[in-house]
Amino acid sequence: MDYLAPATRLTGGLVGRFGLAAVDELLQRYAAGQLGPTSELVPVLAAAARAGDAVALRIVADFGRRLARYVTARLERFDMAQLEQHVVLSGGIFKADLPGLRACVQAAIAAAAPGARLVDAPYEPVVGALLLALEERDGGAVSLSAPALAAGAERHGLLRRCSA
Repeated sequence: MDYLAPATRLTGGLVGRFGLAAVDELLQRYAAGQLGPTSELVPVLAAAARAGDAVALRIVADFGRRLARYVTARLERFDMAQLEQHVVLSGGIFKADLPGLRACVQAAIAAAAPGARLVDAPYEPVVGALLLALEERDGGAVSLSAPALAAGAERHGLLRRCSA
Protein backbone atom coordinates (compact mmCIF):
# COMPACT_ATOMS: atom_id res chain seq x y z
CA MET A 1 0.00 0.00 0.00
CA ASP A 2 1.47 3.36 -0.98
CA TYR A 3 -1.08 5.51 0.92
CA LEU A 4 -1.28 7.99 -1.98
CA ALA A 5 -5.00 7.37 -2.43
CA PRO A 6 -7.89 5.94 -0.42
CA ALA A 7 -8.05 2.18 0.02
CA THR A 8 -9.92 0.52 -2.83
CA ARG A 9 -10.99 -2.95 -3.95
CA LEU A 10 -9.51 -2.05 -7.33
CA THR A 11 -5.97 -2.64 -6.07
CA GLY A 12 -6.42 -6.32 -5.29
CA GLY A 13 -8.86 -6.81 -8.16
CA LEU A 14 -6.50 -5.47 -10.81
CA VAL A 15 -3.39 -7.13 -9.43
CA GLY A 16 -5.30 -10.42 -9.21
CA ARG A 17 -6.87 -10.06 -12.68
CA PHE A 18 -3.43 -9.97 -14.27
CA GLY A 19 -1.82 -12.50 -11.89
CA LEU A 20 0.73 -10.03 -10.57
CA ALA A 21 2.41 -9.74 -7.19
CA ALA A 22 2.07 -6.01 -6.50
CA VAL A 23 0.77 -2.67 -7.72
CA ASP A 24 4.28 -1.65 -8.80
CA GLU A 25 4.37 -4.55 -11.24
CA LEU A 26 0.90 -3.57 -12.52
CA LEU A 27 2.08 0.00 -13.13
CA GLN A 28 5.26 -1.15 -14.86
CA ARG A 29 3.34 -3.44 -17.19
CA TYR A 30 0.78 -0.73 -17.88
CA ALA A 31 3.53 1.80 -18.72
CA ALA A 32 5.17 -0.75 -21.02
CA GLY A 33 1.86 -1.44 -22.79
CA GLN A 34 1.83 -5.06 -21.63
CA LEU A 35 -1.61 -5.30 -20.02
CA GLY A 36 -3.68 -5.66 -23.16
CA PRO A 37 -6.89 -3.80 -23.96
CA THR A 38 -8.40 -1.52 -21.33
CA SER A 39 -11.66 -3.46 -21.69
CA GLU A 40 -9.95 -6.05 -19.47
CA LEU A 41 -10.18 -3.53 -16.63
CA VAL A 42 -13.94 -2.97 -16.89
CA PRO A 43 -15.09 -6.18 -15.13
CA VAL A 44 -12.84 -5.37 -12.16
CA LEU A 45 -14.15 -1.80 -12.03
CA ALA A 46 -17.76 -3.04 -12.28
CA ALA A 47 -17.31 -5.56 -9.46
CA ALA A 48 -15.71 -2.97 -7.18
CA ALA A 49 -18.43 -0.42 -7.95
CA ARG A 50 -21.19 -2.99 -7.29
CA ALA A 51 -19.52 -3.69 -3.94
CA GLY A 52 -19.82 0.03 -3.10
CA ASP A 53 -16.14 0.89 -3.46
CA ALA A 54 -15.94 4.71 -3.29
CA VAL A 55 -12.97 4.98 -5.66
CA ALA A 56 -14.61 2.75 -8.28
CA LEU A 57 -17.89 4.65 -8.02
CA ARG A 58 -16.03 7.95 -8.48
CA ILE A 59 -14.27 6.61 -11.57
CA VAL A 60 -17.62 5.53 -13.06
CA ALA A 61 -19.22 8.90 -12.27
CA ASP A 62 -16.29 10.86 -13.71
CA PHE A 63 -16.35 8.73 -16.86
CA GLY A 64 -20.10 9.23 -17.22
CA ARG A 65 -19.78 13.01 -16.96
CA ARG A 66 -16.94 13.08 -19.52
CA LEU A 67 -18.90 10.87 -21.89
CA ALA A 68 -21.96 13.13 -21.58
CA ARG A 69 -19.78 16.12 -22.34
CA TYR A 70 -19.01 14.69 -25.79
CA VAL A 71 -22.74 14.49 -26.47
CA THR A 72 -23.57 17.93 -25.12
CA ALA A 73 -20.67 19.53 -26.97
CA ARG A 74 -22.08 18.26 -30.27
CA LEU A 75 -25.62 19.32 -29.35
CA GLU A 76 -24.38 22.81 -28.46
CA ARG A 77 -22.19 23.03 -31.56
CA PHE A 78 -25.18 22.38 -33.82
CA ASP A 79 -27.58 24.48 -31.73
CA MET A 80 -29.66 21.42 -30.83
CA ALA A 81 -29.47 21.50 -27.01
CA GLN A 82 -33.04 22.81 -26.63
CA LEU A 83 -34.66 20.32 -29.02
CA GLU A 84 -36.64 17.22 -28.06
CA GLN A 85 -34.51 14.30 -29.22
CA HIS A 86 -33.18 10.85 -28.52
CA VAL A 87 -29.58 10.20 -27.54
CA VAL A 88 -28.76 6.61 -28.46
CA LEU A 89 -26.46 4.73 -26.10
CA SER A 90 -24.24 2.17 -27.74
CA GLY A 91 -20.95 0.49 -27.06
CA GLY A 92 -19.71 -2.20 -24.74
CA ILE A 93 -19.39 0.13 -21.78
CA PHE A 94 -23.17 0.35 -21.53
CA LYS A 95 -23.42 -3.45 -21.41
CA ALA A 96 -20.86 -3.71 -18.59
CA ASP A 97 -23.36 -3.11 -15.77
CA LEU A 98 -21.38 -0.23 -14.27
CA PRO A 99 -23.47 1.03 -11.33
CA GLY A 100 -24.52 4.62 -11.76
CA LEU A 101 -23.09 5.10 -15.26
CA ARG A 102 -26.40 5.58 -17.03
CA ALA A 103 -27.73 7.87 -14.27
CA CYS A 104 -24.59 10.02 -14.43
CA VAL A 105 -24.75 10.31 -18.22
CA GLN A 106 -28.46 11.10 -18.06
CA ALA A 107 -28.07 13.79 -15.39
CA ALA A 108 -25.19 15.50 -17.19
CA ILE A 109 -26.99 15.49 -20.54
CA ALA A 110 -30.27 16.68 -18.99
CA ALA A 111 -28.49 19.65 -17.41
CA ALA A 112 -27.36 20.88 -20.85
CA ALA A 113 -30.12 19.46 -23.06
CA PRO A 114 -33.36 19.10 -21.09
CA GLY A 115 -35.29 17.68 -24.06
CA ALA A 116 -32.86 14.83 -24.66
CA ARG A 117 -33.99 11.31 -23.77
CA LEU A 118 -31.60 8.37 -23.51
CA VAL A 119 -32.47 5.26 -25.49
CA ASP A 120 -30.57 2.02 -25.92
CA ALA A 121 -29.49 0.93 -29.37
CA PRO A 122 -31.47 -2.23 -30.18
CA TYR A 123 -28.67 -3.69 -32.30
CA GLU A 124 -24.90 -3.72 -32.37
CA PRO A 125 -23.49 -0.90 -34.54
CA VAL A 126 -22.49 -3.26 -37.35
CA VAL A 127 -26.21 -3.90 -38.02
CA GLY A 128 -26.70 -0.20 -38.79
CA ALA A 129 -23.80 -0.30 -41.23
CA LEU A 130 -25.34 -3.33 -42.94
CA LEU A 131 -28.73 -1.59 -43.18
CA LEU A 132 -27.13 1.47 -44.75
CA ALA A 133 -25.39 -0.74 -47.30
CA LEU A 134 -28.64 -2.56 -48.12
CA GLU A 135 -30.48 0.74 -48.42
CA GLU A 136 -27.81 2.03 -50.80
CA ARG A 137 -27.92 -1.14 -52.85
CA ASP A 138 -31.71 -1.41 -52.99
CA GLY A 139 -32.47 2.30 -53.21
CA GLY A 140 -35.00 2.26 -50.38
CA ALA A 141 -35.38 2.20 -46.63
CA VAL A 142 -34.92 -1.01 -44.68
CA SER A 143 -36.99 -1.22 -41.52
CA LEU A 144 -35.29 -1.67 -38.15
CA SER A 145 -38.50 -3.27 -36.91
CA ALA A 146 -38.57 -6.05 -39.52
CA PRO A 147 -39.03 -9.40 -37.73
CA ALA A 148 -36.44 -11.06 -39.96
CA LEU A 149 -33.87 -8.45 -38.93
CA ALA A 150 -34.47 -9.07 -35.23
CA ALA A 151 -34.35 -12.85 -35.73
CA GLY A 152 -31.12 -12.66 -37.71
CA ALA A 153 -29.50 -10.27 -35.24
CA GLU A 154 -30.49 -12.58 -32.38
CA ARG A 155 -29.11 -15.63 -34.20
CA HIS A 156 -25.74 -13.94 -34.80
CA GLY A 157 -25.41 -12.34 -31.36
CA LEU A 158 -26.02 -8.80 -32.64
CA LEU A 159 -29.11 -7.98 -30.58
CA ARG A 160 -28.08 -5.72 -27.73
CA ARG A 161 -28.85 -6.51 -24.12
CA CYS A 162 -28.37 -3.24 -22.25
CA SER A 163 -29.06 -2.68 -18.58
CA ALA A 164 -31.57 0.03 -17.77
